[in-house]
Amino acid sequence: KPRKGKEEDLVYGESLQKTWVWLTGMADKLPDKKVDFGFDALDRLSPSDDLNPAQPHPLRILPAHVEAWIQTNPRPDPEPDVAPFLHAEESSADVQIVWRSDLGGSDNWRNAVLRAPPKTAEALPVPFWAVRKWLAALSAEASRISDQEGASAEVEQRDQAELRRVLVWRGPDDCGETPFRPGDTIVVPSSYGGSDEFGWNPESAESTEDIGNGVAIKAPGPSYIRLWPAALPKEFRDKAIDLLARLHKAVAEDEPDLDDLYAEAKQLLLRAYPDAKDANINDPSWIPDAQILLFSHYLPRDQKRNCTVASSQDDAEGDSSSVNRRGAVTLTDHTRHVTAKAIELARSCGLPRELTEDFERAARLHDLGKADPRFQKLLGADDSSTLLAKSAKQRSLAASRSLALRVGYPPGYRHEFLSVALAEHSRLFKEANDPDLVLYLVGTHHGRGRALAPAVNDREPVDVSVANDDEALSASSHHRLARLDSGWTERFFRLNQKFGCWGLAYLEAIFRRADCLASAAEDRS
Repeated sequence: KPRKGKEEDLVYGESLQKTWVWLTGMADKLPDKKVDFGFDALDRLSPSDDLNPAQPHPLRILPAHVEAWIQTNPRPDPEPDVAPFLHAEESSADVQIVWRSDLGGSDNWRNAVLRAPPKTAEALPVPFWAVRKWLAALSAEASRISDQEGASAEVEQRDQAELRRVLVWRGPDDCGETPFRPGDTIVVPSSYGGSDEFGWNPESAESTEDIGNGVAIKAPGPSYIRLWPAALPKEFRDKAIDLLARLHKAVAEDEPDLDDLYAEAKQLLLRAYPDAKDANINDPSWIPDAQILLFSHYLPRDQKRNCTVASSQDDAEGDSSSVNRRGAVTLTDHTRHVTAKAIELARSCGLPRELTEDFERAARLHDLGKADPRFQKLLGADDSSTLLAKSAKQRSLAASRSLALRVGYPPGYRHEFLSVALAEHSRLFKEANDPDLVLYLVGTHHGRGRALAPAVNDREPVDVSVANDDEALSASSHHRLARLDSGWTERFFRLNQKFGCWGLAYLEAIFRRADCLASAAEDRS
């Protein structure tokens, strides 16, 4: 039955009222005023065309759209919204919202998020226009989200400077209080409200639950758990407040032995999260400025309890992809594992022999940039000649950045492009069937380089030398690949022309997957 009043139905529009009028008209013509809804009976009826909701008009993808979408560094501005092409002409892309209780009034939200990066499973997708209205305190309008996939309302045309404060998370190297766009992940304080036990509720002023710890406990791979009262289940918060107060006092009085307090904190977390295992929670770290105790958590991928995975940004080098909890992995061993997996996947996907050979070459070259002595210090390598590809020491992103500053490793530096600089002098590159593709796969195996290499200010560059296949290779860490005249961008567009936009992305995905699977196997061995 249609709604009372004159308000149009959010899902079916005017067709709901028209259908009701048509049905009642049909019933009035029948002796018992009953309409037969059986298949055969309905087939004999001839309802008018205006009883169906208006269908959205599909949009045509133009070459200009594709050329913008394949470029991710930097993201094009303006960037064509993908949602209208997937759903409907008036659809709106989502923004992923993560609520965190340890932001509060803290001025340094970036450090708070870097301590425990958000996971995909703790984010709530909400249409872009609804998020803007909510942050502009237009909660009643933001609550009117249609149940029909892809439907939207007019985007609030308000300057983002007038909206409530948010932190945009696009990964550890692109995280800050900048304007957000469709498709972004934003982190907001739990005190903003905006959701309840049923999901999105922008009219709710109640503090939103911080589920970051619960998600981290179940997510495979490395993550971090915060001993912070508001991030724990309610029944454990008072105990956490007392424990943190005692820990703060012990640190202030310079008590050297904190092991008992750390052990008590760990037991509190194990009681708060029954799914957690003692062996997976380790390395307590006291954060004095924030008064938070941070534990590293590692769930082996073969023990994962659900499909929760870290966000794609966690592929960032240094913390997640260069850590192996089973022990350090040498560069030689990791290269051998990735090479074998790259050949296996290339053959399984039916790639031609020439491409398979180039996948092998790229795999043997892909991590040479880790020979940078500053990067080796980050991995905890000793002074021996054995180079590491993975460290056994897990650190938070904030701690990794602090160590990087001490050893002189530039913020945001990417080992992949130093690998490219070294590979350009190699025999493997010169013998390649497609030298452009080999260098491209080396440079993009962590998702950067479409179409510009990341620009990093290496104030004190170092000369890096490494032996590869009985060949001595050398290059400066100041490789200049981010320059517009480096040839990297031209290589990117040449390959897109040769393989097609989808074809090149497919080859890149296969190669990246080989690296991921090899790393996962190292975690289990």
